[in-house]
Amino acid sequence: NAYSVGNMPGEFAGVEVAALAAANVPILYVVGSDDILYPPDCIRRVQALLPNSKLVEIPAVGHSAYFEDFATFNLHLSAFLEQVGCY
Repeated sequence: NAYSVGNMPGEFAGVEVAALAAANVPILYVVGSDDILYPPDCIRRVQALLPNSKLVEIPAVGHSAYFEDFATFNLHLSAFLEQVGCY
């Protein structure tokens, strides 16, 4: 995978990391180990800046972990929702 933080193609108008950290809401990042749109390294670096977040990397899937390995995705999502009191 040739992409990493700083060399993703295109323009992204998103939320600043500082704003996410200040919001203090629980965030679950789910990334596929083979994701070329948002590579795991990029997600790890952002997640490390947000104390109220968790990262799950699902092996052998790309950008669409929610259907490439729906059982693993659902397992982690359910556990996260239960942990934060939403399930």
